[in-house]
Amino acid sequence: TKKRYNCFTATDLDFLLRSHGINTLIITGVNTNSCVLSTVTAACSLDYAVLVPSDCVDTMDAPALHDAALLCIRTAFGFVMTSDEVMALAELTT
Repeated sequence: TKKRYNCFTATDLDFLLRSHGINTLIITGVNTNSCVLSTVTAACSLDYAVLVPSDCVDTMDAPALHDAALLCIRTAFGFVMTSDEVMALAELTT
């Protein structure tokens, strides 16, 4: 169960993902500027490739914070694309 903003903190998530050979994550959720961003930065630090479908994340705070978080992710921590683009990419790699 998730206990903090970052889905990896105080959970077995990293262990479970690695035990299944997973190295790429598609991260979705609410509060792009806190929970999503925190999880993305942790995943990047743990050497996962990170994809964030921009139409599958949002924030309850302010649109400007949502946009700023996506810019941070795009600039340094992962790839931001639409869910259609993620699905098309998944079809290419399977």
